[in-house]
Amino acid sequence: MLEEPIPLETEKGALTALWVHELSFKGVLLEYRKKGKLPRNFSAWFNPPGQAPIPMRGKLERMNEHSFGAYHFSKHGKDDAERLRQYILQEHRRKHPSLHK
Repeated sequence: MLEEPIPLETEKGALTALWVHELSFKGVLLEYRKKGKLPRNFSAWFNPPGQAPIPMRGKLERMNEHSFGAYHFSKHGKDDAERLRQYILQEHRRKHPSLHK
């Protein structure tokens, strides 16, 4: 779970209406800050502070009780998957330092 939601961006850096709340190796929980239904699929860039943008593609699997969408990642490049994995591990170490001594 992220401390603060992070908006996904277009390839050119413009903010989208999709905001990341939770992130895993296999998928992402997104809030849609626009009227209407969540998109069935998305393709955008995750740009966490201090990191290079990471491209993401996903397919809507289900919605939760808060109307957020749980998306399963579509296939993405090996390097992008590794960068995402490293970001997730880095955040876990930062939030739970006692578990990584």
